[in-house]
Amino acid sequence: MLTGTPLQNDVGELWSLLNMLMPQLFTSKDDFTEWFDFGKYEANQENKMAMVKKMHTILRPFLLRRTKSDLATKLPDKIEINISVQLSPV
Repeated sequence: MLTGTPLQNDVGELWSLLNMLMPQLFTSKDDFTEWFDFGKYEANQENKMAMVKKMHTILRPFLLRRTKSDLATKLPDKIEINISVQLSPV
């Protein structure tokens, strides 16, 4: 599955994506959102950063991140072809 921005929305949408990919592993949305409830960690920045690291560890196997520089060296040169046709009577 290709998607551009699943991780910038919210934890519920992230669970939906992961549940679609691996429903046997990500079964309960309530458990997932409770596990990653950042509201209870706002008071302590260290705990919040630990939770983010945990989330990154869990998500790493599901992500493929490519940068423009990675792709630029592997793509063939761009070829431009112009085709001219006459206009139709309509």
